[in-house]
Amino acid sequence: RKRLQLTLKRIRERVTQRSPGPGKAAEPLTFSDLASASVIQMISPPGAQWMRIASAYRHGFSDPELAGEFADLVAWRDALYAQHRRAATSTPAQT
Repeated sequence: RKRLQLTLKRIRERVTQRSPGPGKAAEPLTFSDLASASVIQMISPPGAQWMRIASAYRHGFSDPELAGEFADLVAWRDALYAQHRRAATSTPAQT
């Protein structure tokens, strides 16, 4: 958990340097952005409109404490998805 917190702090530093404002993703989209968004999924999966996963998996990959501490990163990831990802169209995974 401490390693994940350290990683999230490093992501925060990079996002803060690149971001045009709170909850906004910088352009152009980079591999680092994609990798960072993937890490953030470990504490707060994206909404069902972006990624359809079973509720058990969604619960298993949620950490409300870290999601609260890094709410700015969750907002950044959500903005990144809103800018660059198509809505999920497949049916949700079964639990």
